[in-house]
Amino acid sequence: MEIFFVILVAVVLCLFVYYLVRAIATWHKNNLSPTVTEVATVINKRRAASMNGNMTYITCYVTFKTQGGEELELTVKGRVFRSVEEGYAGRLTHKGTRFISFERNYM
Repeated sequence: MEIFFVILVAVVLCLFVYYLVRAIATWHKNNLSPTVTEVATVINKRRAASMNGNMTYITCYVTFKTQGGEELELTVKGRVFRSVEEGYAGRLTHKGTRFISFERNYM
């Protein structure tokens, strides 16, 4: 029984370290990426819910398709999520996988 507990703690610790290193690597990669502004169209929106004890967290995602055909799914704040709809076209600014802004074309 004691060895099972040790293995369980080791697995949980390894998973924690893995996700921490992955988050730091993504953060660092985004910081080194250039800020890019390009014409893009909103092709999808979705929300994902996660629970932590009694708290529910909602993460909002918007998928953009650039003129070059690249699809980028970026995490956005709720106010941005509510202000865009599928089919909106405009100027997307991002830094790596970090969303900066989206300015809709009204033409």
